[in-house]
Amino acid sequence: MQFRFIFVLLLTVASSAVNASLMWESVTRFGQVPSRGDGELYYPSGVAVDHSNGNVYVADSLNQQIQRFTADGVFLNRWHFGGGLGLAVDSVDGNVYIGSVSSHRMHKFDSLGNELAVWGGFGSDPGQFNQPRDVAIHPVTRNVFLLDSQNKRVQEFTPTGGFVQAWPSDPEVYRPSGIAIDPTGSVVWTANTGAESVRKYDLAGNLLLSLGSLGSGPGFFRWPRGISVDAAGNIYVAVTDMEHVQKFDSDGNFLQLFMGAENDTQGPAHPRAIDVNMVTGHIYTAAAYANRIVTIQNILP
Repeated sequence: MQFRFIFVLLLTVASSAVNASLMWESVTRFGQVPSRGDGELYYPSGVAVDHSNGNVYVADSLNQQIQRFTADGVFLNRWHFGGGLGLAVDSVDGNVYIGSVSSHRMHKFDSLGNELAVWGGFGSDPGQFNQPRDVAIHPVTRNVFLLDSQNKRVQEFTPTGGFVQAWPSDPEVYRPSGIAIDPTGSVVWTANTGAESVRKYDLAGNLLLSLGSLGSGPGFFRWPRGISVDAAGNIYVAVTDMEHVQKFDSDGNFLQLFMGAENDTQGPAHPRAIDVNMVTGHIYTAAAYANRIVTIQNILP
């Protein structure tokens, strides 16, 4: 079923390049029933888009499963997986990668839920993890970049689990929850959740930019969890405790803010994760408290 309604957000910014009134449209909503049935979600905490066909994968957290939907929210299939938060899909072969924060391992599945590989284990040595919370796929090499949250670093692996590198632990990072790679494959963005910021690195883990601080307005964050990048290199940050999504260009300049209604019927209530379909531009948010996925698009020219 399709739900179409307009959200209007009012924001005041100094730059005349940013509109004072931005309109977004909610294209679809799916889930919304805290149950274990097909297509029903209970506290979804991760979302990932297969750019080749638009299919959407959801880490259905409290149901301990992964579910797959069409771009319009039609249920396709599901399989059991416990302890998973963020996930990613390789749009070349359709394989799905997700880390388990409870077992401290990385798991690889095909689109039907057949497990293809598993690696890792608790620890701080290369190839070991401490609460892996999100994953991103490099668009060129297809290597897997795992956000090794409690070790405050990112680790890179081949698609078969071969260790490539581990970034040095970043002392300015606290409880990071989201990771994304730009479409050129040259930079990595992370949501530095506990430190209320977003960080930009090169592929070797050198810090290029730190963006944001604690606050409620444009360019400020309160518990930013999810992060994604569109085809133009713009970044989208799901600011969980402020119930909104912020958009920035690749240099970290604020562009737009989408504010959802703070209830279980409208808006991206408590958005824990976000991903952008690089073909259509549709933005998928995991609205955890409302047990649903909300798809939005910018309808301004």
